[in-house]
Amino acid sequence: LTIKPGATAKTDANSEDGEQFVLLLKGQLEMDVDGKKYILKEGDNMHFKSNVAHQYKNTSNAATKALWVRTYVW
Repeated sequence: LTIKPGATAKTDANSEDGEQFVLLLKGQLEMDVDGKKYILKEGDNMHFKSNVAHQYKNTSNAATKALWVRTYVW
């Protein structure tokens, strides 16, 4: 996933089961997961449940690259 400088996305809490994993490959990303803020830098990762409110923002002046894996419960 390539995230342009200043780009942001937000997902409200919902009933969707599943999990997400983010590995930051390049750049910096501000994550807000369930009301807690985290700053991810190159090489950092995080894992969280998909049904909690979460958002991200590229706070750097360059494109950020991330490996973003999402699982679903069928």
